Amino acid sequence: MPIIVPIGTSTVAGTGVVTYSGLVSTLGDWLNRGDTDFTSQIPNFVTLLEAELNRTLRVPEMEESAELTVTDSSATLPTDLREIRHLYWNGDIDNEIVPVPLSTIRRDYPLGSFTDRPLVYAVRGGDIELAPLPGDIDGTLTVLYYEEIPALSADNETNWLIAAHPDIYLFGSLTMAEAFLWNDERVGQWRGAYENAVEQLKAQGVSKHHGGGPLFPRPIPRPGAVS
Repeated sequence: MPIIVPIGTSTVAGTGVVTYSGLVSTLGDWLNRGDTDFTSQIPNFVTLLEAELNRTLRVPEMEESAELTVTDSSATLPTDLREIRHLYWNGDIDNEIVPVPLSTIRRDYPLGSFTDRPLVYAVRGGDIELAPLPGDIDGTLTVLYYEEIPALSADNETNWLIAAHPDIYLFGSLTMAEAFLWNDERVGQWRGAYENAVEQLKAQGVSKHHGGGPLFPRPIPRPGAVS
Protein backbone atom coordinates (compact mmCIF):
# COMPACT_ATOMS: atom_id res chain seq x y z
CA MET A 1 0.00 0.00 0.00
CA PRO A 2 1.44 3.42 -0.94
CA ILE A 3 2.19 5.90 1.82
CA ILE A 4 0.05 9.03 1.54
CA VAL A 5 1.77 12.22 2.69
CA PRO A 6 -0.64 15.11 3.51
CA ILE A 7 1.06 17.93 1.60
CA GLY A 8 -0.29 21.42 2.16
CA THR A 9 -0.87 24.05 -0.50
CA SER A 10 0.78 27.07 1.09
CA THR A 11 3.24 28.19 3.75
CA VAL A 12 0.47 29.19 6.16
CA ALA A 13 0.83 27.61 9.60
CA GLY A 14 -0.92 24.28 9.91
CA THR A 15 -1.36 23.53 6.20
CA GLY A 16 -0.07 20.01 5.74
CA VAL A 17 3.54 18.90 6.07
CA VAL A 18 5.00 21.94 4.28
CA THR A 19 4.90 23.94 7.53
CA TYR A 20 6.30 23.28 10.99
CA SER A 21 2.96 23.34 12.78
CA GLY A 22 1.46 21.15 10.05
CA LEU A 23 4.31 18.66 10.46
CA VAL A 24 3.89 18.57 14.26
CA SER A 25 0.14 18.01 13.88
CA THR A 26 0.61 15.28 11.26
CA LEU A 27 3.20 13.50 13.41
CA GLY A 28 0.71 13.41 16.27
CA ASP A 29 -1.95 11.94 13.96
CA TRP A 30 0.33 9.31 12.43
CA LEU A 31 1.72 8.23 15.78
CA ASN A 32 -1.77 8.15 17.28
CA ARG A 33 -0.55 9.45 20.62
CA GLY A 34 -2.49 12.25 22.26
CA ASP A 35 -0.89 12.31 25.70
CA THR A 36 0.75 15.62 26.52
CA ASP A 37 3.99 14.06 27.79
CA PHE A 38 4.57 12.53 24.37
CA THR A 39 3.38 15.37 22.14
CA SER A 40 5.70 17.74 24.01
CA GLN A 41 8.59 15.63 22.64
CA ILE A 42 7.62 16.07 18.96
CA PRO A 43 9.67 19.28 18.44
CA ASN A 44 12.71 17.33 19.69
CA PHE A 45 12.21 14.71 16.97
CA VAL A 46 12.30 17.46 14.33
CA THR A 47 15.43 18.98 15.88
CA LEU A 48 17.20 15.61 15.96
CA LEU A 49 16.33 15.01 12.31
CA GLU A 50 17.71 18.40 11.29
CA ALA A 51 20.93 17.69 13.19
CA GLU A 52 21.42 14.48 11.18
CA LEU A 53 20.57 16.16 7.87
CA ASN A 54 23.05 18.97 8.52
CA ARG A 55 25.79 16.38 9.07
CA THR A 56 25.04 14.24 6.02
CA LEU A 57 23.12 16.16 3.34
CA ARG A 58 25.02 18.16 0.71
CA VAL A 59 22.85 19.28 -2.21
CA PRO A 60 22.76 22.37 -4.48
CA GLU A 61 19.96 23.94 -2.44
CA MET A 62 22.40 24.24 0.46
CA GLU A 63 25.06 26.12 -1.54
CA GLU A 64 25.84 29.67 -0.46
CA SER A 65 28.66 32.21 -0.80
CA ALA A 66 29.99 35.04 1.33
CA GLU A 67 32.68 37.71 1.30
CA LEU A 68 34.90 37.52 4.38
CA THR A 69 36.90 40.26 6.06
CA VAL A 70 40.54 39.32 6.59
CA THR A 71 42.19 40.61 9.76
CA ASP A 72 45.91 39.86 10.01
CA SER A 73 46.02 36.19 8.96
CA SER A 74 42.46 35.07 9.68
CA ALA A 75 38.79 35.56 8.84
CA THR A 76 35.62 34.58 10.68
CA LEU A 77 33.47 31.94 8.99
CA PRO A 78 29.71 32.38 8.46
CA THR A 79 27.76 31.05 11.44
CA ASP A 80 25.56 28.87 9.20
CA LEU A 81 28.52 27.16 7.48
CA ARG A 82 28.57 23.36 7.52
CA GLU A 83 31.31 22.64 4.96
CA ILE A 84 33.63 24.72 2.78
CA ARG A 85 33.42 23.97 -0.94
CA HIS A 86 35.91 26.51 -2.33
CA LEU A 87 37.88 29.48 -1.08
CA TYR A 88 39.09 32.17 -3.49
CA TRP A 89 41.27 35.26 -3.24
CA ASN A 90 39.55 38.18 -4.99
CA GLY A 91 36.82 35.80 -6.18
CA ASP A 92 39.17 34.49 -8.91
CA ILE A 93 38.97 30.74 -9.62
CA ASP A 94 42.62 30.88 -10.66
CA ASN A 95 43.45 32.07 -7.14
CA GLU A 96 41.88 29.22 -5.22
CA ILE A 97 43.20 28.74 -1.69
CA VAL A 98 43.54 25.07 -0.74
CA PRO A 99 42.98 23.42 2.66
CA VAL A 100 45.86 22.01 4.70
CA PRO A 101 46.24 20.91 8.33
CA LEU A 102 46.94 23.74 10.76
CA SER A 103 50.21 21.99 11.64
CA THR A 104 51.35 22.46 8.03
CA ILE A 105 50.82 26.21 8.26
CA ARG A 106 52.71 26.33 11.55
CA ARG A 107 55.59 24.33 10.03
CA ASP A 108 55.86 25.84 6.55
CA TYR A 109 54.77 29.41 7.23
CA PRO A 110 56.15 30.57 10.58
CA LEU A 111 54.08 33.54 11.78
CA GLY A 112 55.25 36.75 10.11
CA SER A 113 57.93 35.06 7.95
CA PHE A 114 56.03 35.27 4.64
CA THR A 115 53.70 37.88 3.13
CA ASP A 116 52.09 37.23 -0.23
CA ARG A 117 48.79 36.24 -1.76
CA PRO A 118 47.33 33.49 0.47
CA LEU A 119 47.85 30.00 -0.94
CA VAL A 120 46.60 27.68 1.82
CA TYR A 121 44.17 27.75 4.72
CA ALA A 122 43.20 25.78 7.80
CA VAL A 123 40.03 25.91 9.87
CA ARG A 124 40.54 26.76 13.53
CA GLY A 125 37.32 26.85 15.50
CA GLY A 126 35.04 29.32 13.75
CA ASP A 127 37.88 30.99 11.84
CA ILE A 128 39.97 30.45 8.74
CA GLU A 129 43.73 30.91 9.12
CA LEU A 130 45.58 31.88 5.95
CA ALA A 131 49.15 31.52 4.79
CA PRO A 132 51.20 33.29 3.61
CA LEU A 133 49.97 36.41 5.41
CA PRO A 134 48.18 38.84 3.07
CA GLY A 135 50.18 41.71 4.58
CA ASP A 136 49.58 44.91 2.62
CA ILE A 137 48.23 43.04 -0.41
CA ASP A 138 44.71 44.24 -1.20
CA GLY A 139 42.11 41.56 -1.73
CA THR A 140 38.94 39.91 -0.61
CA LEU A 141 38.20 36.39 0.54
CA THR A 142 35.26 34.63 -1.09
CA VAL A 143 33.98 31.39 0.43
CA LEU A 144 31.61 29.02 -1.34
CA TYR A 145 30.05 26.68 1.19
CA TYR A 146 27.21 24.43 2.22
CA GLU A 147 24.96 26.21 4.70
CA GLU A 148 22.82 24.76 7.46
CA ILE A 149 19.22 23.90 6.71
CA PRO A 150 17.19 26.70 8.33
CA ALA A 151 15.72 25.17 11.48
CA LEU A 152 11.96 24.88 11.69
CA SER A 153 10.13 26.26 14.72
CA ALA A 154 6.96 28.07 15.68
CA ASP A 155 8.76 31.25 14.63
CA ASN A 156 10.02 29.79 11.33
CA GLU A 157 7.18 27.80 9.81
CA THR A 158 8.86 26.68 6.59
CA ASN A 159 12.14 26.28 4.72
CA TRP A 160 13.21 25.09 1.27
CA LEU A 161 13.51 21.44 2.34
CA ILE A 162 10.06 20.94 3.85
CA ALA A 163 8.45 22.99 1.08
CA ALA A 164 9.94 20.83 -1.70
CA HIS A 165 10.47 17.50 0.10
CA PRO A 166 7.96 17.14 2.96
CA ASP A 167 8.34 13.35 2.94
CA ILE A 168 11.94 13.70 4.18
CA TYR A 169 10.79 15.67 7.20
CA LEU A 170 7.83 13.39 7.89
CA PHE A 171 9.58 10.03 7.53
CA GLY A 172 12.74 11.25 9.28
CA SER A 173 10.82 12.65 12.24
CA LEU A 174 8.77 9.44 12.48
CA THR A 175 12.05 7.50 12.67
CA MET A 176 13.14 9.58 15.66
CA ALA A 177 9.73 9.25 17.30
CA GLU A 178 9.54 5.46 16.97
CA ALA A 179 13.04 5.18 18.43
CA PHE A 180 11.80 7.20 21.42
CA LEU A 181 8.89 4.75 21.74
CA TRP A 182 11.21 1.72 21.47
CA ASN A 183 9.22 0.52 18.47
CA ASP A 184 12.01 -1.25 16.58
CA GLU A 185 9.81 -2.62 13.79
CA ARG A 186 8.38 0.78 12.92
CA VAL A 187 11.81 2.42 13.15
CA GLY A 188 13.01 0.22 10.29
CA GLN A 189 9.97 1.01 8.17
CA TRP A 190 10.25 4.76 8.50
CA ARG A 191 14.04 4.71 8.29
CA GLY A 192 13.86 2.93 4.95
CA ALA A 193 11.33 5.42 3.57
CA TYR A 194 13.40 8.35 4.87
CA GLU A 195 16.69 7.08 3.43
CA ASN A 196 15.06 6.40 0.06
CA ALA A 197 13.73 9.97 -0.10
CA VAL A 198 17.14 11.41 0.86
CA GLU A 199 18.94 9.32 -1.78
CA GLN A 200 16.49 10.56 -4.42
CA LEU A 201 17.21 14.16 -3.37
CA LYS A 202 20.96 13.53 -3.58
CA ALA A 203 20.56 11.99 -7.05
CA GLN A 204 18.57 15.03 -8.10
CA GLY A 205 21.41 17.22 -6.88
CA VAL A 206 23.95 15.31 -8.97
CA SER A 207 21.71 15.79 -12.03
CA LYS A 208 21.52 19.52 -11.37
CA HIS A 209 25.30 19.81 -11.19
CA HIS A 210 25.92 17.73 -14.31
CA GLY A 211 22.90 18.64 -16.44
CA GLY A 212 21.31 15.22 -16.13
CA GLY A 213 23.72 13.70 -18.65
CA PRO A 214 26.05 10.73 -18.23
CA LEU A 215 29.19 11.32 -16.18
CA PHE A 216 32.20 10.92 -18.50
CA PRO A 217 35.32 12.98 -19.26
CA ARG A 218 34.88 15.55 -22.00
CA PRO A 219 36.85 18.58 -23.21
CA ILE A 220 36.11 21.84 -21.42
CA PRO A 221 35.20 24.64 -23.86
CA ARG A 222 37.93 27.28 -24.06
CA PRO A 223 37.74 30.88 -25.29
CA GLY A 224 38.26 30.99 -29.05
CA ALA A 225 37.44 27.31 -29.50
CA VAL A 226 34.34 28.19 -31.55
CA SER A 227 34.80 30.38 -34.59
